[in-house]
Amino acid sequence: MQAILHIGDIKCGSKSIQGWLAANDSRLRRHGFHGGVATNHSLYDSGLSCYALDDTDLTAEPRREHAIRATANVPGYRHGLEERLAAEVAALPADARAMLFSHEILLSLAPPRLTG
Repeated sequence: MQAILHIGDIKCGSKSIQGWLAANDSRLRRHGFHGGVATNHSLYDSGLSCYALDDTDLTAEPRREHAIRATANVPGYRHGLEERLAAEVAALPADARAMLFSHEILLSLAPPRLTG
């Protein structure tokens, strides 16, 4: 199983790609490509960005979308997302080929957060 990340730059058509992914969700699933539910907010996966942002960054849009208003809430959010995503992966059909994720803020994260 693979994870496919679309991390297009801001103002470069990412919302169009995200809209297409959402509009074609059932077709993609039939071919083994599944969008993340645990990470999704509206059309995009801001949950991943919210997870990866620096602990003290409470003003970024993903943190506001996921109602994280205090640094003390970050570890609990991360733990909950890890559990929800693990359960989601475990429940995928045996023929699942990949999970698809998309969010622009992933492009601007510091490299240690992407690999850590």
